[in-house]
Amino acid sequence: MVIYISAEEIFITYEQRSATKYHTQITNHIIQKFNLKEIGDPSNLGAILEECYDWCAQEFTKVISVIDDKLFVNYLFAFHESSIKLWTRLLSGENIYQTIAIKEDDLAINRRILKLALEQTCDVTYTRISQTTAAILRQYDEIIEDLLFLGSELIGFAQYLAEMRMIRGTLLLDIDTDGYLKLVRPPAIEAIFSKLIEVMNEDFKYGIFDEKGVDEMKDALKNCLGIDYDFAGHQIVHIKKHHSPQGWEFQTIEPGILIQNQVSQGTSRENATNFYNGLTFNRQNKLPIKESVYKVNSMERHLFRPILVVNENGNDRHLIGVQKWAESITVLATNGFQWNKAASEWKNNPCFVKYLDKKSEEHDSLLEDEVVKILEHLHLPYDRNILSFSDGRKYSVKVDVQGIGEMDFVWVDPKRNVIVVADCKYNRARYDMLSFSADYSNFKQTYELKIANKVSWVQVNRELVCNHLTHKYPGLSIKPAAFRVEGMFIINTPTFYMVNGAVKTVCFFRLADFINNNYMPPRLAVSERSSRGWRIKVIDYPYFK
Repeated sequence: MVIYISAEEIFITYEQRSATKYHTQITNHIIQKFNLKEIGDPSNLGAILEECYDWCAQEFTKVISVIDDKLFVNYLFAFHESSIKLWTRLLSGENIYQTIAIKEDDLAINRRILKLALEQTCDVTYTRISQTTAAILRQYDEIIEDLLFLGSELIGFAQYLAEMRMIRGTLLLDIDTDGYLKLVRPPAIEAIFSKLIEVMNEDFKYGIFDEKGVDEMKDALKNCLGIDYDFAGHQIVHIKKHHSPQGWEFQTIEPGILIQNQVSQGTSRENATNFYNGLTFNRQNKLPIKESVYKVNSMERHLFRPILVVNENGNDRHLIGVQKWAESITVLATNGFQWNKAASEWKNNPCFVKYLDKKSEEHDSLLEDEVVKILEHLHLPYDRNILSFSDGRKYSVKVDVQGIGEMDFVWVDPKRNVIVVADCKYNRARYDMLSFSADYSNFKQTYELKIANKVSWVQVNRELVCNHLTHKYPGLSIKPAAFRVEGMFIINTPTFYMVNGAVKTVCFFRLADFINNNYMPPRLAVSERSSRGWRIKVIDYPYFK
């Protein structure tokens, strides 16, 4: 269904036709592959979800691969450009559900699937462009609706597989009364998920945002690559309008023209080539679709590379959306560089690599600075970025060695008889199970062992640690033997590990409450249906046992 919002804004979503069509096909496929008994066996759940995932990926690419009409690409492109405009309205603080009756979650998945579809167009050679008629637009509406349904299922199955990698026993698969595959969580588990999502959605508002990121990126491009960002963006619109005053949005650009024009502005050819190549998405650098869905933050995604290479009659052309260009630059500057993430082509420039290193170090410090404010407000003796511990006289021990490592924070809490060893993790903002699973893997496979080693060392060396802090805080009087040692992670934005991890994990803006709650995550009050109606059930951490 297409929703016409304004002269420049349209939105599309799938309807029951697409759901019925593909629910039937995927159910039949799974029943043929697995018998009904196997479908109901929990031990087969992972294999069945993998099969569903593979089937949706194949169908999604098949739908796109059989269309050789450039008008279809333009139509996809228009919906995607419009989705970014709506996203911009959302970022400005507008409640788009109230103003235009579009849910934020629906817009997010819409943008994501349209990007995924545009990525697949790189593999197609377009040999014609149809005249725009009401009939062909209706046909393409239905095809895009099908893609939106298949894409939502594809991403959904990937999310469930990611969930299974983090926690077991939360999902059930069966055939419902309508004869379709039905994947659900038990009511008690669903109640916990619903509450956690509610809490996380609230907490996402309080994360650290790099407000100066775009301006700093422009300066780095100018200083390191000789790129005038304003010229780089404006020339795209100028070229498109020059060749197609009417319908200029869909005008493609010959490869090499942008580089040539940038060189004419005094940029070296090497830097100009690296700059534009680092923003180009083509069939050579695109990921296979199944890999693309999983690697949400890969630099080889259209999200970060706004120049889409489309093949028209055997010739490559650059299709660049004005909205897409702005989106990619914003996302790179605010959710990429801080983690040393940039296109490999841009990393060919040593000066730009230094800029990335600087951004990474600055943002670690931003999180640590927030922790300092809280510890000082609570009057807790602490030290930060500790490379060695000293008794204040002659004896000191380095910890910045293999097997232990620099400690972001150590503090003592005399009121609660605890010494805390805390590592700060400045993570990318994560909003779904796929992204969460990447964090979860890092915590489980790397961070847990490191913090455990630090906690073990502090336990053995409590007296030295207490003397170290006593030297920094002369009025402090503590008995090391009376203190227990706890490790924890402090993060900048919510992630799934914090609800079920082996090491207690808290967002910095909840740290004071966490400490005042005797270093325990809060209990969850969830609504649960029983035979007598709804009731409130209190869940202790860890929330999934």
